[in-house]
Amino acid sequence: MCPTDGRSGADLVQRGDAAMLRAKEDRGAFKFFDSTIDEEMKWKAALETELRAAIPNGDIVPFFPAGGAPRYGRACRL
Repeated sequence: MCPTDGRSGADLVQRGDAAMLRAKEDRGAFKFFDSTIDEEMKWKAALETELRAAIPNGDIVPFFPAGGAPRYGRACRL
């Protein structure tokens, strides 16, 4: 709790939101903010940043389904 979870109001709101999202995963639970939540948030943000940079750099080439609907024997739009 405050002041160990943040010194500013913005920090407390951000970390409270993170704990709330973690609690929603366990339906009906409550969670307090801890360092593992912060580490997970930083890891996800770093991964997203790397993935967003990888596509324009050509490191990753996204492939999408051809758009066929074999069950109905016709093409469909994506």
